[in-house]
Amino acid sequence: MAEFTIADTHFFCQCAIDLHQRPFADAASMSSEMIRRWNAAVGPDDTVYHLGDVASFRRKQTAVEFLRALNGTKILIVGNHDRGKQDEFWRACGFTEIHWQPHNHPLVILSHIPVRRPERLNIHGHIHCRPYHYTGDVELFRCVSADRTGFAPILLETALKGGCTWKSGCESCMHYRDDRGDTSGS
Repeated sequence: MAEFTIADTHFFCQCAIDLHQRPFADAASMSSEMIRRWNAAVGPDDTVYHLGDVASFRRKQTAVEFLRALNGTKILIVGNHDRGKQDEFWRACGFTEIHWQPHNHPLVILSHIPVRRPERLNIHGHIHCRPYHYTGDVELFRCVSADRTGFAPILLETALKGGCTWKSGCESCMHYRDDRGDTSGS
């Protein structure tokens, strides 16, 4: 059983493509590809800490069906775009725990928005590919926005070891393309 983390999936949100220059034609194709990548990385017995900004759904039933199709035990640290929903909604979508404040994992602080002056490593989302604008030790921060993780959850261990640190942003979120411009990840 492995632990994974991701943030800012923004499933079914066209504005995430437009605003963050995600390399997908539309929200439906982005969401389909991200579910494929999620389920390729995460097994049924794994745990995923989703650090907020899950999705934009117009209908509850669509959200429930879609999010329940994602592998793993899902734990939510609520993001700023998730706040209009209650715990019951997130539980119906398959999240087993819902945290409305930063969560103290045994190894790190998990949050949506970066914690100001953390005393230990803070794994977070929210900033997507923007550079850090925080004072202090940027080595205490790891951003796991989907834009930085190849649009799939990454092992928590990878984040702990610094596998997702970018001090100056993400080259407009296009650093996952190979020389041919391919973003398939294969």
